Amino acid sequence: MILTAGSSGSRIDRIDIKAVVTTSAGMIRLFVHDGTNYRLWKEVPVSAVEKSASVPAFGTTIDMSHQPLVLPSGYSLRAATEKAEAFNIIATGGDF
Repeated sequence: MILTAGSSGSRIDRIDIKAVVTTSAGMIRLFVHDGTNYRLWKEVPVSAVEKSASVPAFGTTIDMSHQPLVLPSGYSLRAATEKAEAFNIIATGGDF
């Protein structure tokens, strides 16, 4: 789970994704969960990167400041990886 909406709902303006390990080509899938059902919201392609002292790990930012994702109270944003690789996923926004 990335984020659970506050009691009056939440707005997400930005999502930062950063791999913790070397990655192979694949996909991160972001879902909106209403408490019962998961709905695919966005797919984020992951490129193959062999991180090292001179090569940073895979990372990307989804900027939604002009069209934020609004989650009603009780909803959450969740993520799944296609490959068994570790990522940090951080949502930035606020509660209403």
